[in-house]
Amino acid sequence: MKTEAQIKLKIQEHENHIDEMLEMNRAEWTDMIVFKIESYLMGRKALIWTLSDEDKIETDVYEKQARWECTCFDSTKIF
Repeated sequence: MKTEAQIKLKIQEHENHIDEMLEMNRAEWTDMIVFKIESYLMGRKALIWTLSDEDKIETDVYEKQARWECTCFDSTKIF
């Protein structure tokens, strides 16, 4: 069983990976980058859930902003 400190450290690690990708030039993004961001967000949410007493974790501001960037990237491929 992981300690609370270890879980919080892993959440921070996920956020660091996401932040690195979000700071990349959008011209360098690929579908794989978006997939990685979404995977890290899912992992982050699962880790947050383990620290929570709630049955369901709502989307927070950090996740909304990251998903917005992914949505913007996906929409540019349509036009």
